[in-house]
Amino acid sequence: MKKPPSPSSMIASQLLHEAGQDIEKLSLEIRKGHREDEIPLSLEPEFGHIMHNLCLAWHYMWLSDTQLKELSDEELDAMMTRVPNFHNELTLVETDE
Repeated sequence: MKKPPSPSSMIASQLLHEAGQDIEKLSLEIRKGHREDEIPLSLEPEFGHIMHNLCLAWHYMWLSDTQLKELSDEELDAMMTRVPNFHNELTLVETDE
């Protein structure tokens, strides 16, 4: 019998789903006729939200249920900006760490 997905993998799946929806929405906005140098600044938060979801999804895939429950707010915030596969040395934004 197949084991049910862990809570952390369920969260990762939801984050990836949301990122996919946001990518499609952003893609449609860009295709409305904006040239690359004319993309409105109002779309910047969309890019940030997508990246946060992708980073979190990656990190959540490697968390056990116990680790997920023990995450502090600071650790969660850091995960949103740590780029996977760069040994947590590359971040999306400057942090106070």
